[in-house]
Amino acid sequence: MSMNGPCSHLQLHVQCSKLPRKDTLSKSDPFVVIYTFDERNNAFVEYGRTETLSNNHNPDFATGFDLSYFFETTQKLRFDVYDEDTKGGSLQAQDFIGRIDTTLGSIMGEYHGRLTAPLLSKSGKKTKGVITVLAEEAAKSAGVVKFRMRATKVDKKDLFGKSDPYVVISRNLSGSWATVHKTEVVRNTLNPLWAPFEVDLTRLCNGNPETALKFEVFDWDRVGSHDFIGSFETTLAAIQADPHAEHPLINLTKKAKKRSYRNSGVVAFDECTTELRPSFVDYLLGGLQLSCSFAVDFTASNGRQDMPSSLHFNSPAQRSAYATAIEAVGNIIQDYDSDKLFPAFGFGCRLPGQNVTFQLPLNGHYENPMCNGVQGVLGAYYSTLQRVELWGPTNFAPIINITADIAGRHHAAFMGGRAAPTYFILIIITDGVISDMADTMDAVVKASHLPMSIVIIGVGDADFSAMHALDSDDALLESKGVRAERDIVQFVPINQFMSGRAVSGAALARAVLAEIPGQVLQYCRKHNLPAGPRLPPAQPAMAMGSAPAQLQGQASAPPPYSV
Repeated sequence: MSMNGPCSHLQLHVQCSKLPRKDTLSKSDPFVVIYTFDERNNAFVEYGRTETLSNNHNPDFATGFDLSYFFETTQKLRFDVYDEDTKGGSLQAQDFIGRIDTTLGSIMGEYHGRLTAPLLSKSGKKTKGVITVLAEEAAKSAGVVKFRMRATKVDKKDLFGKSDPYVVISRNLSGSWATVHKTEVVRNTLNPLWAPFEVDLTRLCNGNPETALKFEVFDWDRVGSHDFIGSFETTLAAIQADPHAEHPLINLTKKAKKRSYRNSGVVAFDECTTELRPSFVDYLLGGLQLSCSFAVDFTASNGRQDMPSSLHFNSPAQRSAYATAIEAVGNIIQDYDSDKLFPAFGFGCRLPGQNVTFQLPLNGHYENPMCNGVQGVLGAYYSTLQRVELWGPTNFAPIINITADIAGRHHAAFMGGRAAPTYFILIIITDGVISDMADTMDAVVKASHLPMSIVIIGVGDADFSAMHALDSDDALLESKGVRAERDIVQFVPINQFMSGRAVSGAALARAVLAEIPGQVLQYCRKHNLPAGPRLPPAQPAMAMGSAPAQLQGQASAPPPYSV
């Protein structure tokens, strides 16, 4: 069905309550998957996921979902609630709790856009747990609020220590509180100083500084529920009007039991400033180019490519997961790439009679590894499968260093006024455990100040736990005593988007590229890049001057990496 009429942009927030216990020794670790309905294929496809909240039967998820709302169209939605048993595993590896099927119109038709419904089993029977979906029209606010917070004399909650405080910020949404941000945990202190953080202005208060905000402080516990310390309510306008004010943390339960109770600590803001900034769209309209390159794992653990059990096996009936990933992601990225040229490499393989290479151009040309469009990458991938031996090990550092070299030289050209700005995205598709983890961590940390992101797509059922260490959502990656400037890695296991042997390409592409706009903005803002007038189109990145040093002089011989 066409959706060409006027639309509104909505934010959806998800909460659950009274969820059942799925874990033997603790509470459940819930997360929610939201699906939209694909009319063309008559099936639900994954749209996004919340974060996982450990040991929580009444989760209020900070992750929101942005959707376009078309009044004249039935937009079917599905919300599935799971208990996470295997971090990063497929949905089949998690415990299903329950679901609801609804429409965006039904949510908007509820009082104040608040839909509350009991969870159902897959067969449609009522089960334990309730889900609430809150909808709100998103305001256009191109800015962030920068916070620096501290607290003094918070309550001691740990038997053998002090407390491990963290802050949860919520905003009032039609009479309910919706979580918008959680800070880091500061360990073993009663006087925490939280690291500076930023919250998108739309996310924080939907652009309205008079929106009621609630700040709750909890003591983090490794096992069981986190202990509530205290809270206070205010508004962004009130904080900024009196930036030196102190805010007592009040625990009403404790206050009711103790006459002499004053507070459970005091919170102060060392900074709470609003900064209007260009958006991701502003940078695109200002001339920013996105350049995507691919690195394909050709190690032997994939299985021999002519065997149906191989992860590289392709047939007319079913293409490989590698091919699906290349096409799904490439089709999105190429719209933002003016030259439609993609560097594409293989690693962990060897040509007959030669050493193992970790940077084999899929098109066979070391001086110019560019492939023409997504179909060019696919053609080169299929061709390479016919002429290489799958080998090993699984080394990431060489290909990361090549991309970093290209990104560094191109950024220097941009700063010198010789090229338009370009942001590089390296897509690594792999089936196994990284063999050169220390070198890879070092390469990622060194690349974190450059205009580049790394997306790792995990294929197959291998142990991908090390990938989550690189995808440093909780704390910035460190190597050899140096901390990364920003998080530039995202890991996406392809099994999350599989139904049988088929992969939802659209859902995969959405997950793979979800963090790219935020990472681009982090880089541009960190380096004070203007979203100014459109500059002349960039030269193809690898065509600028000579090829990277790692590839020079190797038109007829593989790079000097061997095992």
